[in-house]
Amino acid sequence: MNNETSSIIDQNEREYEGLIVSLEANQERLNILICVCDQEKLREEIIDRYSKELEPVIPCYRIDLDQKEPSLRAAIASLVSRKPELLQSKNAVITTTGVEKLHSIEWQQEKSELDKFFGYLQWTREGLREFPYSIVLWVTSTVEVNLRKKSPDFWSWRKGVFRFISPPSNFLPCQEILPILQSFDEITIDKDIPLISREDLLELIEQIEVNKGKKEPRLASLYASLAKIYTLRLLNLPLSDYRQEQQLAIEYYQKAINLQKELNLELDLVASLDSLADIYYSRGEYQKAIKSCQQSLAIKGEMGDRVGEAKSYIGLGNLYSSLREYQKAIEFYQQSLAISREIGDRGGEAKSWFNLGFTYYKLKRISEAKEAFLQSRELFQALELAAKVQKCDQAIRRLET
Repeated sequence: MNNETSSIIDQNEREYEGLIVSLEANQERLNILICVCDQEKLREEIIDRYSKELEPVIPCYRIDLDQKEPSLRAAIASLVSRKPELLQSKNAVITTTGVEKLHSIEWQQEKSELDKFFGYLQWTREGLREFPYSIVLWVTSTVEVNLRKKSPDFWSWRKGVFRFISPPSNFLPCQEILPILQSFDEITIDKDIPLISREDLLELIEQIEVNKGKKEPRLASLYASLAKIYTLRLLNLPLSDYRQEQQLAIEYYQKAINLQKELNLELDLVASLDSLADIYYSRGEYQKAIKSCQQSLAIKGEMGDRVGEAKSYIGLGNLYSSLREYQKAIEFYQQSLAISREIGDRGGEAKSWFNLGFTYYKLKRISEAKEAFLQSRELFQALELAAKVQKCDQAIRRLET
């Protein structure tokens, strides 16, 4: 097991322990918890684990949102009407899934399924008072960003947010595109198949381009998914032609970006722009990377995604540092640091301090570098990230020699 995988497992375990504590400590009252996870297999493992751990002391139930009318309150009310024991007991956990299946594309000026979901949630808070249970709502990371923006009233009632990180994979998780596949009569997929390969995805894209045309909205997600597979292959497979695979990833991200701009799919667009910037960075094409990063930053600003803005500023700082334009890099790291402090993101703050320390070191500003590394070390230590603390210690020792 490599260090990255071990770190992911440790972080997920901390999140799980926090989730269990909240479920056990908030019985017989409304307790809204948000769980963020992008991989179906990991999500199912966690749901199964806490259900077994809590029962029979705390009964666990599960509901899936209706895609046409994705109302959380209506789904819970339906469950209660079917389970009379819930009317007699106030001690229960209701796990809610199905958000990951909702489409974000509008058809014939009707609201998208996701927009309906956000709309229902915004006016759901008072309606949930009648349900004195723990409600665990599972969402993806992209939905979480929009949830804060489009359903702020519901978001303010949450008792906790628990984020579970998916391990790396060479394949595309099938749940990411299963709803898309099912909308085409001529295309079917076995729900029991957990992953889809690059070859199958290429064939699927070709079928859709031929049958529906290259402006078919669902291609935006498929292009980005294929680009992601090519990117993961670069990280995990011995390739005979590394640059060719990189170029294919770039081409498919660009195809996705063009459609995402046309369809105004902001969340998907920033994800593609950030991924494209990473590829350009790895190729040493820094100006192209800067352009993608700046476009992403502008959209995140319009969306009010403060976490995303902080990450973009760090990305821009890294790019200008690679160009040896260290003063510009410092300005961007400082902007990231300010945002991270503002929103209480200690992890982002620690990264900003570390990058500042490294840049000060490059400029021979030794005292400032040491202070930045010390600030970073203190934060990483509070977050119990031993490997990061060790890196700070190494940097400080280097400065002192």
